[in-house]
Amino acid sequence: MNWGTKVSAVASACLVWGAAVDELSAQGAAEGASTNAALAEATYEEGRAALERGDNERACSLLKASSDFERALGTSLALAHCFEVTGKTASAWTLFLEVEAWARRVGDDRRSQIARLRATGLRPKLTRAVFAVSRGPHEPRALFIDGNEVDSAAWSVEFPIDPGKHQLEATAEGHSPWRQEVVVVEGPELVTLSIPPLRVMPKAPVDRSPQPQRESSQRDRLDVPESSSTWTWVTAGSSVAALAGAGTLTWLAWRDDTASDEHCRTATLCSERGVELRDRAYERAAWATGVGTAGLALVGVAGYLYLTDDAAPERPEITADISPSEAKLVVRGMF
Repeated sequence: MNWGTKVSAVASACLVWGAAVDELSAQGAAEGASTNAALAEATYEEGRAALERGDNERACSLLKASSDFERALGTSLALAHCFEVTGKTASAWTLFLEVEAWARRVGDDRRSQIARLRATGLRPKLTRAVFAVSRGPHEPRALFIDGNEVDSAAWSVEFPIDPGKHQLEATAEGHSPWRQEVVVVEGPELVTLSIPPLRVMPKAPVDRSPQPQRESSQRDRLDVPESSSTWTWVTAGSSVAALAGAGTLTWLAWRDDTASDEHCRTATLCSERGVELRDRAYERAAWATGVGTAGLALVGVAGYLYLTDDAAPERPEITADISPSEAKLVVRGMF
């Protein structure tokens, strides 16, 4: 089998598979439509029977379910009649108008005429409503009736409304939602549905009460010193580093001075190498003196900061013990 033959075989297989899938999909859709049609017919028959028995509420529920399964002119006309006998005049009038236009479109003159006459007879009995929405900085931005949002363009338009209970809701950003249940009385009247200004949503209160502070232990104070304690420890550390540096320079100066003895016959008669070693020893000794003096000064500053620090864990106790044979200074405390 050459390459062209293989491609043709694969294409044919794909076409056959696609046709099979389409057939199965169509079969599934047909079965679903058949099921809906059967349910629509069954609930329609039950609804008509409930109407004849005078069980109007159950009849309306069954006819509404039948219409949801599959819309039909006869079901819609029966449902509009059911709405009328249960007092839902606005819903009945609206559905009669839909049936009249639908029947006229499909050429069903009998049902079109029935629906038109029923709608005309209901018009004078309709209860109408209009929203009276407050205007201003706290006016609603969205309005709902029975859970359905009303476009702002229709807020000032009169509309038919079913007698009975209705849930109103108004919302706006940054405001608390307003909700109220209203009862519309049956009759040819105009009902005003007043929507008040919305209340600004309260801000969350700020807790200004003093917060309890955890008492720090001596270990906390030593491990995490506060601002003045920080300077105490920094100064003490610097003094230690300075004294250590002075000690190191002193040792280097002593080493150079000792090494120069091998190159000097007398204190003033030295070779070039001896002069170099002694000059470096004198220079390092001078640096050691300066650094050591600075270190001792820092020790004094650190001691002063420590003694005057309010956060110090414990004040040191200094006592002098003097006797004819000896004199000593005793320092007790935490360092």
